[in-house]
Amino acid sequence: MFADLEAGTHLWFPEHAAFVPLRVVPMPLADGEDIGSRIAETMRAEEAWSRTRTGREPFPWKPVVRIYADPGRSLDFRTGIAIAELTAEKFRTIVLSTLIRQA
Repeated sequence: MFADLEAGTHLWFPEHAAFVPLRVVPMPLADGEDIGSRIAETMRAEEAWSRTRTGREPFPWKPVVRIYADPGRSLDFRTGIAIAELTAEKFRTIVLSTLIRQA
């Protein structure tokens, strides 16, 4: 699954703001499962854990996959590919390189 390749922490460094960490957590949907309900359930689990900090964290932070810096620069930690201007074609190159490394 493509989403599995992007699983982990992605860091955005906006030009005029502090960095923004994002967790990418792939979750398969069962046939007929409503995506909105799944997202709401996921958010409730994370919020409940955040209030109590007891038990296992539902979505722990994973290693950094890629960093992004405005305007359009990117560094992929799995492949070592650094890009000055991220385009769809260059993103495709990163993803295909990741597939090759996992084969």
